[in-house]
Amino acid sequence: MKFTFFKSSIEEGNCSSVYLLEGEDAFFREKALKILANKFVSSPSLNLSEFNGENFDEGEILSSLCSFPFMSDKRVTVIKEFYPKASLIKKIEECLNDNSTTILVISNSKQSEGLKKIKDCVFVDCNKGETNELARWIKAYFNQNKIETDLQTSIQIAEFCLRDMSRIELECEKLIAYANDKGYVDSSDVELLVNRDNEYKIYNMTDCIAKKQFDKAMSIVNEMLSKGESYQMIIVAVYNYFRKLLHIRISNKSDEETAKLLGMQEFAYKKTKAQALKFGAKSLKKAIDQLCDTDYKIKSGMLDAENGSLNTIFSIMISK
Repeated sequence: MKFTFFKSSIEEGNCSSVYLLEGEDAFFREKALKILANKFVSSPSLNLSEFNGENFDEGEILSSLCSFPFMSDKRVTVIKEFYPKASLIKKIEECLNDNSTTILVISNSKQSEGLKKIKDCVFVDCNKGETNELARWIKAYFNQNKIETDLQTSIQIAEFCLRDMSRIELECEKLIAYANDKGYVDSSDVELLVNRDNEYKIYNMTDCIAKKQFDKAMSIVNEMLSKGESYQMIIVAVYNYFRKLLHIRISNKSDEETAKLLGMQEFAYKKTKAQALKFGAKSLKKAIDQLCDTDYKIKSGMLDAENGSLNTIFSIMISK
């Protein structure tokens, strides 16, 4: 279930013996864990145990699952980044069958189909939210703090932060403090204060290249340089992004299969595919060859990093 439905379910008093918090957004995973602990656990120091799934003692985990709560309705065992073998999953199920007062919470950034098959397991989708959904949260968060904004500005914040809730919350706090006197946040405030993720900058620069907007592409390059990035890093980042565009452009697999192969979430894949379709496959291949050649020549001292990088980006733009 989505995080919002999970939250409503817990508030209504529903409770399962196993919760799998799974997805790339650590903010949602930690928030879900706090919701469960606050709802079901009294005296967390006595009734909440936490384990690292990358380095754990099997006996300690099973002992925790078999233990009973002390002056609390439930006891919670939390395991983070836990991808156990089938034999251990079976032992866990046996412990849970024998102890109805225990709640097992597994917090994983990656998928594990085996864990979803545990009896009574509730899967909570903690992947990044969709842009419009996050924008509504941002707008509501500003309103709670008596700051006005519009939906388009909220969308801008979500996209600058690549839909990462931890970053969104941090940037919103910054904007609220800045706009406290005037009482509103607009696009110019976001441009001024919000630190755009490099991946977003590369996406935006590539979009400018596709549209032959050289001034805007150069503005993004200069912004990245002002933040301490090197010309060579920018070339490598653009090269990696164009390789991704080419893979998408020539793939004969389904969108779902291609996204999985590239390690991309659905929303990011859709946006990248839309951008890939602005280029021909031959022009993407030519751009990759140019970027690769420039990177090699800079590393070998045959080209100056600044001139080589700018000339290559300009060449890609005019030949697109």
